[in-house]
Amino acid sequence: MLTCAGAVTMAQSPGMLSVSLNDGSETSVALPEVRKITFGDDGLSVWLDNGSTNDYVYTDIKTFTFKDLSGVGEVAVSGLRLCYDGERITISRAAGDGSLDLLMADINGRVILADQAFTGDNVDVRGLASGVYILKVNNEVIKFNKK
Repeated sequence: MLTCAGAVTMAQSPGMLSVSLNDGSETSVALPEVRKITFGDDGLSVWLDNGSTNDYVYTDIKTFTFKDLSGVGEVAVSGLRLCYDGERITISRAAGDGSLDLLMADINGRVILADQAFTGDNVDVRGLASGVYILKVNNEVIKFNKK
């Protein structure tokens, strides 16, 4: 059984999206600030929470990487406590709070799990491939790294 005791702990770094260009310049942005990434015919766009967009032409990009993805061990949001141990996400909430609206997607936006009436306590992630995933519980969103 998974237990999450003590104070809420967050990852040391929220993770970064880094784009290195052929001219030697590099742009980095914290993953919590990224709203979405779109890939077009000639380039990609990084849409940020502040409403701005960073556009890159494919031929100008040297590397496009995610850095410092250390994951979240435990986080508390809006009366929920989420604990991640690498195999499952345990959701703790006050007794009688009822069902949750749960959505899990991979970093490409592909929906892995959608349940608008989730009443369980655990989300099993053992079957997921390694990568970055987004979990939305009600209106709270966390990103986690499955290794």
